[in-house]
Amino acid sequence: VVLLRDYWALVYGRLLGSLMGVSISYIIHPYRPRFCLEYFRKFLNYSYAIIPLKISRYLNEKLDAIVVGGGASAATLGIYNIAGDLAKMFTNEIAAPLGRGLMPGYAKLASDPQALATAYARVLAVASAIILPVGIGLCLVAEQLVPLLLGDQWLDAVSYIRFLSIYAALLSVQRLMSTQILIVSGYEARAAKLSWARAILLLVAAVVAAKFYGPLGGAMICPVVGLVMLPVTVIVLTNSIPISIRTVVSALWRPVLSVFLMASVLFPMAGGLSSNAFLSLLMSVLAGAVAYALTMGVSW
Repeated sequence: VVLLRDYWALVYGRLLGSLMGVSISYIIHPYRPRFCLEYFRKFLNYSYAIIPLKISRYLNEKLDAIVVGGGASAATLGIYNIAGDLAKMFTNEIAAPLGRGLMPGYAKLASDPQALATAYARVLAVASAIILPVGIGLCLVAEQLVPLLLGDQWLDAVSYIRFLSIYAALLSVQRLMSTQILIVSGYEARAAKLSWARAILLLVAAVVAAKFYGPLGGAMICPVVGLVMLPVTVIVLTNSIPISIRTVVSALWRPVLSVFLMASVLFPMAGGLSSNAFLSLLMSVLAGAVAYALTMGVSW
């Protein structure tokens, strides 16, 4: 960008990055791909589930904005999109690397279902302990964060962020609960159906909510959809791998309890404790982190 002074530098950069990635892969790994149709049918059957799964994942993140955009002004849709991007940014930065790392780890244990289930329970406990406080914490400090990060002109985004950040946390946890483990266990079709069920429910609920309550209704219904789909995800999961509902609950109850207590501490501080915006946000984050950490420690 500095040398070319043109936006095409971004395109060239992406192409060069992909080329370098492929080149480095040939250097660090002895495997050499070649054209072969031996496993064509297996790959085709796998693709029948994975491609719809990828489409539904996108819809789960964008359907509410699409519905809101159908009846809102361009300015409102812009605010809604910014709120959505900010709401999911922090949880996605945690969940995405976790998801990429889980597949090879689970694949190594695929031949031992019991070991796979044990590893899964540990991963779920750790992932939910990180993702839930980030998403719920963002909901509780949104009023302090938005002016500092985006400026006072984006204050209208606060109401949307409060609901969308909860949905982002629930969606990230549910994806880590079901996607990788079902694919490795050979139930990729179930993962796709589960994701599509969430997308369809989100579409119907968002249309109804937006019709009666406007754009804010579209945001408000998202965490409701996430909560409704949580037990559905658990049922599909427990019917696919040797893990009990009790094990799933054992992995989730501590983070959930700690998040509620953290919220009880942060809720009275929503307006800020200092006239200095940065100091106020810092105090809120520290208070929430201490409350969450103490509750998690005591619950163990």
